Amino acid sequence: MWKKINSKAGGTANFFMEFKKEFSAGFEKFGYNFRLWTEAYPRQLFIGMIVLIIGSFVISFVLIKPHHKPFIQHNNLKNLPDSSQTAAGLTRKMSTGFDDIIEKTQNISKILELKKRVKALVGKKELSPVDSSTLRNDLDTLRTLSKF
Repeated sequence: MWKKINSKAGGTANFFMEFKKEFSAGFEKFGYNFRLWTEAYPRQLFIGMIVLIIGSFVISFVLIKPHHKPFIQHNNLKNLPDSSQTAAGLTRKMSTGFDDIIEKTQNISKILELKKRVKALVGKKELSPVDSSTLRNDLDTLRTLSKF
């Protein structure tokens, strides 16, 4: 049913070799003609390259405008604060940001500690008057801390 097919290719054929075999005559002819043309008209080739460079410059910087507004507009330069005021304001904002982070972290640790105490008090079978007042205070503190 299955018969082995013997190939005479030898396994050395690949895409590039086949491409070269097929199109090498055309590439050689193009290369020869291009060399003749560049040797015959070197000045025109140089002028053409200069025209292309100038044309790309015109297209890049004159015709194609950026779609975004510049970061600093010239008429707003007078209204900018001094660099010392800007640095102080930035430092103040950063320190308040860090203070907020530290405060939130402390609140979270307090909340976790209060939850442990509330679970321990709720787990008791009977509460003493001290335990009930502690539970009430802990729950109120949890409510206030959870708002922030």
